[in-house]
Amino acid sequence: MFRDRTAGIDAAGVASRCALAATVWLGASIGFAADLRAQPFEDDSTQGQFSAPGGAQNVMVHVCKGNALLIGVDVENNRFLCSTVPEPLAPPFVDTSTHLTFGVNFGSGSISIHACPTFAAMVGLSVDRNWLICTQLPPGGWVAGQNQLFGSLTTDGPSGATQAAEPNHPSRLLHVCTNDTIQSLGGIKVDHNIFICVNNVVTSCSQSPSTPGCR
Repeated sequence: MFRDRTAGIDAAGVASRCALAATVWLGASIGFAADLRAQPFEDDSTQGQFSAPGGAQNVMVHVCKGNALLIGVDVENNRFLCSTVPEPLAPPFVDTSTHLTFGVNFGSGSISIHACPTFAAMVGLSVDRNWLICTQLPPGGWVAGQNQLFGSLTTDGPSGATQAAEPNHPSRLLHVCTNDTIQSLGGIKVDHNIFICVNNVVTSCSQSPSTPGCR
């Protein structure tokens, strides 16, 4: 199971999109609304080829395999915890410069964290190049009862960062996002062990059009 010790948050400039982090239990799957089921898995080696606008071209970067979002990282060993999602993801792209400013309770005041653009989430990461591999989330959102949760942001870490066992290396723990539906990485500050986690909940509007907030 996850051991949830969520850090305090005061998100400057994005307070209207912040939500409290909740506890996740990782078993055979992460619970989804409407009987949908995430399929979390460890990815140690999948590579994708990416180019940065005005920068390096045709670079191989570690990404989650298939139709999956990044939900945890073991930076030291370049291992990912990924989770499949119920609808096809948009084509991934490189972000080299987007930042959000948060106030995190570890004594240094506000801090700028590299993040995917609004309503996008991570599928891969190159620590060496400081590249986030992002995907735009569905325009209608995945909503679970109340769509205002979709796209909301929290930070996790550094002190008491949420941990989970690596599926393929159960003696090791990795830092993960936590939520009682699903959160994925929206940004990361590797040297401070801080994640930005984006709530991309799970019931799609195409499958449950009567859900509040679906059009």
